[in-house]
Amino acid sequence: MTPLAPFLCAAAFVPLIALPAHSAPTEVQLSCDQGLRAPICRALAAVLAQSVGPVILSEAPAEGRLALRFVPALQSHDSLSGHLVWQTPEGRTGEGATLTLSVLDASLNREMLDRFAVELLRHSNLPL
Repeated sequence: MTPLAPFLCAAAFVPLIALPAHSAPTEVQLSCDQGLRAPICRALAAVLAQSVGPVILSEAPAEGRLALRFVPALQSHDSLSGHLVWQTPEGRTGEGATLTLSVLDASLNREMLDRFAVELLRHSNLPL
Protein backbone atom coordinates (compact mmCIF):
# COMPACT_ATOMS: atom_id res chain seq x y z
CA MET A 1 0.00 0.00 0.00
CA THR A 2 1.32 3.45 -0.86
CA PRO A 3 1.50 5.88 2.08
CA LEU A 4 -1.06 8.62 1.96
CA ALA A 5 0.69 11.90 2.59
CA PRO A 6 -1.11 15.19 2.29
CA PHE A 7 1.40 17.68 0.96
CA LEU A 8 1.28 21.31 0.24
CA CYS A 9 1.49 21.66 -3.53
CA ALA A 10 5.12 21.38 -4.56
CA ALA A 11 6.10 18.99 -7.30
CA ALA A 12 9.88 19.13 -6.96
CA PHE A 13 12.77 21.40 -6.23
CA VAL A 14 12.18 24.53 -8.21
CA PRO A 15 14.01 27.81 -8.01
CA LEU A 16 12.19 29.60 -5.21
CA ILE A 17 13.64 32.99 -5.73
CA ALA A 18 14.36 34.58 -9.07
CA LEU A 19 17.25 36.93 -8.45
CA PRO A 20 17.79 39.78 -10.89
CA ALA A 21 20.86 39.34 -13.12
CA HIS A 22 22.65 42.21 -11.37
CA SER A 23 22.18 40.83 -7.85
CA ALA A 24 25.20 39.66 -5.94
CA PRO A 25 24.98 36.18 -4.42
CA THR A 26 23.23 36.22 -1.07
CA GLU A 27 25.03 34.72 1.89
CA VAL A 28 22.43 32.80 3.88
CA GLN A 29 22.89 31.60 7.41
CA LEU A 30 20.57 28.85 8.69
CA SER A 31 20.03 27.66 12.23
CA CYS A 32 17.83 24.84 13.51
CA ASP A 33 17.47 23.00 16.77
CA GLN A 34 19.89 20.05 16.54
CA GLY A 35 21.61 21.56 13.48
CA LEU A 36 22.07 19.20 10.53
CA ARG A 37 20.99 16.27 12.68
CA ALA A 38 17.44 17.61 12.24
CA PRO A 39 16.05 16.25 8.97
CA ILE A 40 14.10 19.46 8.29
CA CYS A 41 17.34 21.46 8.63
CA ARG A 42 19.05 19.25 6.05
CA ALA A 43 16.08 19.72 3.71
CA LEU A 44 16.06 23.51 4.18
CA ALA A 45 19.83 23.71 3.62
CA ALA A 46 19.55 21.70 0.38
CA VAL A 47 16.69 23.80 -1.02
CA LEU A 48 18.41 27.05 -0.07
CA ALA A 49 21.71 25.94 -1.59
CA GLN A 50 19.96 25.11 -4.84
CA SER A 51 18.05 28.41 -4.88
CA VAL A 52 20.50 31.03 -3.62
CA GLY A 53 23.90 29.40 -3.17
CA PRO A 54 25.99 28.23 -0.23
CA VAL A 55 24.35 28.03 3.18
CA ILE A 56 26.22 28.62 6.42
CA LEU A 57 24.99 26.75 9.49
CA SER A 58 25.32 28.64 12.74
CA GLU A 59 23.72 29.12 16.13
CA ALA A 60 23.52 32.93 16.14
CA PRO A 61 23.01 35.52 13.39
CA ALA A 62 26.18 37.02 11.94
CA GLU A 63 26.53 40.49 10.47
CA GLY A 64 26.35 40.83 6.71
CA ARG A 65 24.18 37.77 6.09
CA LEU A 66 20.54 36.91 5.79
CA ALA A 67 19.84 34.76 8.86
CA LEU A 68 17.06 32.13 8.88
CA ARG A 69 15.86 29.97 11.74
CA PHE A 70 13.32 27.15 11.68
CA VAL A 71 11.06 27.37 14.73
CA PRO A 72 9.27 24.07 15.35
CA ALA A 73 5.80 24.05 16.87
CA LEU A 74 5.28 20.27 16.75
CA GLN A 75 7.62 17.42 15.85
CA SER A 76 6.94 13.70 15.76
CA HIS A 77 7.70 10.75 13.47
CA ASP A 78 4.56 11.44 11.42
CA SER A 79 4.04 15.20 11.65
CA LEU A 80 5.94 18.46 11.65
CA SER A 81 4.74 21.99 12.15
CA GLY A 82 6.72 25.22 12.30
CA HIS A 83 7.73 28.44 10.62
CA LEU A 84 10.79 30.39 9.56
CA VAL A 85 11.96 33.61 11.15
CA TRP A 86 14.56 35.76 9.43
CA GLN A 87 16.77 38.78 9.91
CA THR A 88 18.41 40.80 7.14
CA PRO A 89 21.98 42.11 7.34
CA GLU A 90 20.44 45.53 8.06
CA GLY A 91 18.51 44.18 11.07
CA ARG A 92 15.02 43.98 9.55
CA THR A 93 13.13 40.91 10.81
CA GLY A 94 10.21 38.83 9.63
CA GLU A 95 8.30 35.64 10.23
CA GLY A 96 6.74 33.22 7.78
CA ALA A 97 3.48 31.38 8.04
CA THR A 98 3.30 28.31 10.28
CA LEU A 99 2.86 25.25 8.09
CA THR A 100 2.05 21.67 9.04
CA LEU A 101 2.97 18.39 7.39
CA SER A 102 1.11 15.34 8.65
CA VAL A 103 1.17 11.75 7.40
CA LEU A 104 -1.52 9.23 8.26
CA ASP A 105 0.08 5.85 7.59
CA ALA A 106 3.84 6.33 7.47
CA SER A 107 6.73 8.21 8.99
CA LEU A 108 7.98 11.43 7.47
CA ASN A 109 10.66 10.77 4.88
CA ARG A 110 13.23 12.82 2.98
CA GLU A 111 11.03 13.52 -0.04
CA MET A 112 8.21 14.78 2.19
CA LEU A 113 10.57 17.03 4.12
CA ASP A 114 12.12 18.37 0.91
CA ARG A 115 8.69 19.43 -0.33
CA PHE A 116 7.82 20.88 3.06
CA ALA A 117 11.05 22.90 3.03
CA VAL A 118 10.15 24.32 -0.40
CA GLU A 119 6.78 25.46 0.93
CA LEU A 120 8.26 26.89 4.14
CA LEU A 121 10.58 29.05 2.08
CA ARG A 122 7.86 29.99 -0.38
CA HIS A 123 5.61 31.23 2.43
CA SER A 124 8.31 32.92 4.51
CA ASN A 125 8.25 36.37 2.82
CA LEU A 126 12.04 36.30 2.59
CA PRO A 127 13.47 39.61 1.38
CA LEU A 128 15.30 38.17 -1.63
